[in-house]
Amino acid sequence: MNYDVISKKFEIGAPTFERRLKAAVKVQEAGYPIRIRLDPIVPIDDWEKAYAKTIKSIFDKVLPERMTLGTLRFERGFYNMRNSIFTSGPTLPEILDQMEQMFEPKLFEGSKRPLTYGICKSPKD
Repeated sequence: MNYDVISKKFEIGAPTFERRLKAAVKVQEAGYPIRIRLDPIVPIDDWEKAYAKTIKSIFDKVLPERMTLGTLRFERGFYNMRNSIFTSGPTLPEILDQMEQMFEPKLFEGSKRPLTYGICKSPKD
């Protein structure tokens, strides 16, 4: 799930936020526990207000057993293709170009090279 504006712009062809929320309501009403994943949180202008509204909309309709929040992150290959794979315009590549790495690259056991992309933050944070 995602903030409706983000979902419409970047999750092309995916069900809308409202449709996903309605499905969650049906599942919960049928007696099943639900889990919500709000991912990725994209650092747009006034993102705090936008996502607070989204979270409130979720809790106004359902009571998830668990809610997971994910940040915008990319593996090296995907990050390197950021200017060629998006069909939604320049917005997301521009956001990515402004993001800064949060941690120093780290070589994990079995890896051939250090992990250098993935956990990033917006310079506004």
